Amino acid sequence: MLMDRFSAKRAMILTGKSLKTKTDVIKNIEKLLGDKHAVTFSEIGQHAPVEGIEDGLKAFTDSGADIIISVGGGSPIDSAKVISSLHNDKHGSFIKSIAVPTTLAAAEFTMNGGYTKDKKKTGVAGPELVPAAVILDAELSLSTPEKLWLSTGMRAVDHAVEALYRPHVPPPVKVLAYAAVVTLFKELRACKANPKDVETRQALQIAAWESLFPYKQEADAKSTLGLRYD
Repeated sequence: MLMDRFSAKRAMILTGKSLKTKTDVIKNIEKLLGDKHAVTFSEIGQHAPVEGIEDGLKAFTDSGADIIISVGGGSPIDSAKVISSLHNDKHGSFIKSIAVPTTLAAAEFTMNGGYTKDKKKTGVAGPELVPAAVILDAELSLSTPEKLWLSTGMRAVDHAVEALYRPHVPPPVKVLAYAAVVTLFKELRACKANPKDVETRQALQIAAWESLFPYKQEADAKSTLGLRYD
């Protein structure tokens, strides 16, 4: 188990209300963890409001957990990064996390954690915030609403295309981006036609990884995501 690899004794599951209350995903992970499950915190809302994140940090501290398992889309996965950053600010140490994505947003492959404060989007960033491990299990995505699954798939297309025009992107990463575009265009249509096909979903998860493949840039060669006007 990954918990043993990281010398972690008890985990806090970090997720949203829908996964917790409307599916068996969280219940099954809790059962798998057994006595290594410390607490489940499911008050992470859309766009990760800071209030939920602060409550999540308190739940983590009070439970005696020493690792976070974030389950869901970008909001819980980014929230785990922000909780880790806040924990470092308060206690001088980052919290390791294991990401279990159920969308194709690919937040699990970045060092950036976005959240909402005073109704404005903000965020934290740093190499220490990248999940220590990512579990791509397509079966866990079967309960993801179709609109969310397919729309985050288009977000993966966006990531891949950006990798092709941004400056300083290494050639091997561009090759992965081209592969991601090909897979996404084919398999998103296939998934729309047959939403229960786990192999198609697994291919899409791999493509989302390829679309935002992590690599370290030199300080003087950084290029941000999004359109640039120079």
